[in-house]
Amino acid sequence: MGRDNLEEIRMQLAGIDKQLTLFVKGAIETQSLDAAVAFMNEIAAASPSITVRVDDTATEDGYAITEICREDIPTGVMFYGIPVGKELSVFLQAIRNAAGLDLVTSDDKLRERIIDLKRPMDIYTFVSYDCDSCAKVAKALDTVVCLNPLFSNRVIDIQAAPHIARDFNVQSVPAVYANGDLLDTGNESPSAVATALVSKFGATLTGP
Repeated sequence: MGRDNLEEIRMQLAGIDKQLTLFVKGAIETQSLDAAVAFMNEIAAASPSITVRVDDTATEDGYAITEICREDIPTGVMFYGIPVGKELSVFLQAIRNAAGLDLVTSDDKLRERIIDLKRPMDIYTFVSYDCDSCAKVAKALDTVVCLNPLFSNRVIDIQAAPHIARDFNVQSVPAVYANGDLLDTGNESPSAVATALVSKFGATLTGP
């Protein structure tokens, strides 16, 4: 990892005071797992509040998967492969979200809309490492997931996990699937994502 990236990581992770764990789950290819663990160790070295745990049992999908946990409780945010390029900023933002650094908003109704979505939601967000819109959508979804414990979000680089993209018939990125259904995420903000989930699944909103 380059010096500029390491400096960005240190700046983004400054101020974290909650214990976070980057839980790396095994891959069929040992090299893939080793590379993911080495990358996450570099991330963890930037903050005394972050540790890395490894489970070298092969995952169902056959790829290295990193889940962000807060005080040993999974946040539901997972990354397939190694988050490089534009995905690095998404990953760092997800860590900050997990630590509660960027979840405070003056938009109380937005928070209520997200929290009041009562249906469990298994979200797959397909991205590419060089895609600006992908980064915006993934960040918005990670924010939503960190506010609602019923949600999970898998951020999947189509280059790192092409067969999963084929299984979902992904034609372009970003592509978001919630409980198997394609989701229109609108203008890429947390508010648009919450609205899309409400519209798609008919959840009840708080207030008018």
